[in-house]
Amino acid sequence: MSGPSHSLLSGASGIGFAYMEILIAMIIGLAHGNAPMRHYLVSLVIAAPVVLVAGLACAFINPVLGTIGSDAEVRWPSWSVSV
Repeated sequence: MSGPSHSLLSGASGIGFAYMEILIAMIIGLAHGNAPMRHYLVSLVIAAPVVLVAGLACAFINPVLGTIGSDAEVRWPSWSVSV
């Protein structure tokens, strides 16, 4: 990875970006299900451990993929919108 997207997705800003992605997805799901306001507030707290679990899963899967001969790397999903 190179360029400006790499600097945005690595380090502390990458963790913040992942947190926001997960939180936005949770809020969209809560809105779709007409959840009460307390669930929105709890989602702020629940998103942090979800980011940690996802990061640990990527950290454990990458070496396993390397040992079985796969050149693929597990990365955070990235979406782009073209106009």
